[in-house]
Amino acid sequence: MAHAGRPLTQARLYALSIPFVESFSHSKGERSTCDSVLVQVSDSEEVAGWGEAVPRPYVTGETVDSVLADLRAVWPRLAGAVLPPLDGPNDLSSVESLISAATADLPIGNATHAALEVAILDCALHACGQSLGTSFRPAGMPSPTAA
Repeated sequence: MAHAGRPLTQARLYALSIPFVESFSHSKGERSTCDSVLVQVSDSEEVAGWGEAVPRPYVTGETVDSVLADLRAVWPRLAGAVLPPLDGPNDLSSVESLISAATADLPIGNATHAALEVAILDCALHACGQSLGTSFRPAGMPSPTAA
């Protein structure tokens, strides 16, 4: 499944505020929208991967604005980084290592980290024609079938 490592060349950020049909309340407040940040990263062959941050101040301490600021701060450190080869579940830590190296002295929130990790993983898998569901399915789980 591995591919020749290609550098990350571009990141696009999309702040979303999707209204609910009905608002709802919980112990931390009332919500009428789902606010999130989509991250799209691309490699030198324009293969893209997507990740999503769902910042909640009462969960991660992050907001849409803080996630956007963190992503803008960390991207220059990730631009040009080579996508790691992924041959199986044991290689997932290589994506984590890539992000940890870029953020060693630049703390970012958990939602921000997760969005980057999923976007880079998605890009690396698409670069070798794979998906997370088909490549890293838990043992014993049946293959996905078309509906």
